[in-house]
Amino acid sequence: MDREPTDIILYYNADGSQHPGSGSDPSAQIPQEIRQMVTAQYPDAHIVEMNRTAQGYEIQLWLNNAEADMHVDTNYQWLFTEFEDMAWTSVPEAVVNSFTQEGYTFNPREDDVDRIEYPNGTETGVYYRIELDREPIDLILVYNPDGSKRS
Repeated sequence: MDREPTDIILYYNADGSQHPGSGSDPSAQIPQEIRQMVTAQYPDAHIVEMNRTAQGYEIQLWLNNAEADMHVDTNYQWLFTEFEDMAWTSVPEAVVNSFTQEGYTFNPREDDVDRIEYPNGTETGVYYRIELDREPIDLILVYNPDGSKRS
């Protein structure tokens, strides 16, 4: 059941009986290492769900009234966190200025902007990925917070 900031997950056995753990906090099924990492990186986040991926784990978070996907490898090392479908008004002015100076326009009905956070030594790095829905192909632009293009 979809209940923000945490979902209630119900599991059923083949015979229709409820599986143990149904209705519990989904974070209870998440390894301690991941729960500690989430708490260290995002103290105010709530874990909504965790899924296995080819690279490790994708942990869906509820943070500051928005969803974020934290990606962790199989050794419980943080890879990156993606804050999807941000409001254009929350993009740094330097990024907006570079974007518009290059002749692009942002259509909030068709285009998306994501904020990506990643480990960068002892700091947390950030960049913005702007996906423009254009025919015949989509265009992806990537900027650093200072408005410079990211390679």
